[in-house]
Amino acid sequence: MNIAQEKLNDLHSRIKINITPDDYTGRVEEQLKKLRKNVNMPGFRQGNVPAGLVKKMYGKSAIADEVGKIAVNNLYQYIQDNKIDFLGDPILAEESPALDFDFGKEYEVIYELGILPEIKLEIPKEKFRYYEIDIDQDTLNENIDGQRRRMGKNVEADSVEDGDMVMGEFFEADENGNPVEGGFSKQTYIFHNRINTEEAKQKLIGAKAGDVIAITPLEAYKDDTTAEIYLGMKKEELAEKNASMRFRVEKANRMEQADLNQEFFDALFGAGKVNSEEEFRTELSNILKRDAQTEADFRLLNDIRAKILETHNFEIPEAFLKRWMLIKEDGKKSAEEIAADFENSRDVIRWEIIRKKISDANDLKVTEQDIHDRAEAMVRNRLAEMGMPLDDHERIHAIAHNVLENQQERERIAASIAEEKVLYHLKGLVSTEPEKIDYKDFFKLENNG
Repeated sequence: MNIAQEKLNDLHSRIKINITPDDYTGRVEEQLKKLRKNVNMPGFRQGNVPAGLVKKMYGKSAIADEVGKIAVNNLYQYIQDNKIDFLGDPILAEESPALDFDFGKEYEVIYELGILPEIKLEIPKEKFRYYEIDIDQDTLNENIDGQRRRMGKNVEADSVEDGDMVMGEFFEADENGNPVEGGFSKQTYIFHNRINTEEAKQKLIGAKAGDVIAITPLEAYKDDTTAEIYLGMKKEELAEKNASMRFRVEKANRMEQADLNQEFFDALFGAGKVNSEEEFRTELSNILKRDAQTEADFRLLNDIRAKILETHNFEIPEAFLKRWMLIKEDGKKSAEEIAADFENSRDVIRWEIIRKKISDANDLKVTEQDIHDRAEAMVRNRLAEMGMPLDDHERIHAIAHNVLENQQERERIAASIAEEKVLYHLKGLVSTEPEKIDYKDFFKLENNG
C-alpha cells in the first residue's frame, strides 16, 4: 500500500491511497471464513456451504467492505502521523476512480481535505467597556413581588383586577351583543397583565361572572398567532370573525402573594439557608446581580469576539467547504442553497477556526466533569424556575444524566463550554474599562443590542 498527500494549494489537499491485493486478501478470506459458518443454503447444512460458493456469492462485497475500512483507517492514521489540521471531514474526491471490486485487483482511493489556515493571533490593543451592575431597590422590590406571586396560591376573586387570569368564553355576537345561533364559541382564558393596550385592559377591570365584555381576541392576546392557538382558529377565520367576537366572564383567578415567612424562604433556597426578610433581600439581590453580571460578561465577550473577527482577515477553503456541506446535506439542499447558507455562515466558520487555534494553543480542553457540571446547573435552573426544591442531589444528578443521553444535547453543551473557555481566556488578555450601571438601564442596552 502507498499513501501520499498532494497539495493543491495551502488550503486544499488530496490524499491518494493505493491498496494492493496483499493489503486486503487475507482480511477478506478471514471475513469469508466467519461468514461461511452462518450461511444457510438449501442442500447444505449450516456451516458446510462450499468455500468456493461462499466466495463467489459474497467475495466482491467482502472486498468492498475491507477496502473501505483499509482506506478510511489509513487516511486518519496518515492525518494523525503528519499532524494535518483540517476543516469539516475528509470527502471522496471527484477524481477518485469508480471501483470494480474483484480479487487480485489494485485500487486507488482519493480523498479531499480542507486545510485549517495558519493564523497569527493578535490581541486587540483598545480597552473594552465592562459593565458592573447595581441592583436598585425598585428592581429588588419588583423581583420580590414576582417571587411572592409565583410561590403564592390561586384564589377565586369577586371581580377582575390587574394581573388576574380571567376564565370565560369568546363567542360570535350579533349587533346587539347576543350570541349568533350556530356561531363560533370557545371556552378559554385571558391573562389580564398580558393584554397589550391600556384601553383593552380597562374593559375587563371590575368585570364579574356573567358580564359580557366588548373585547376581541386580537385585543386580548399579544398577536394573531397567540389568538389562533387559544381559540383553535385558522388565521383566515380569525380575521373574518374577530370584530364580531365578545367575551363572557365566568370567573377571575388571582394569585395571592405568599407571606415572607420561613416556609417561603425554605421553599426558595432550601431549609435553613435564609432565615429572615433581611437575609432574603440580600440573597435575592446577590442572585440578580450575579445573573446580570453573567449577561455583562457575555456582552464583553461578544465585543471581544467581534473585534478579533474584524481584525483577523484570512482565507478559508470555500470551494471544499461548499462541496462538503452539499454532501453532508445528502440531497436535502441544492448547491445554490448551500452557497447562500455559506455566505451567512462565513464569519461563524472563521470564528470556529480562530477558536480552535486558541483552544489548541492553550490546552483549553472540555472535560467530562465540565459537561456533567453544566448539565446539572441547567437542571437546577429549570427546577428553580418551576419552584421545585433543589436539595435532592440524587434526582438532579439522574435528570442531568438523562439529558446527556441525548448525543446532540451533549455536543451542544460541550461546544458551549469550549466557546466560553476560549472567550474567558481572551478576557484575561485584553484591557477592560469598568462602568457602573443600574440593572434596568443595562437590560435596556441589551434589548437595544
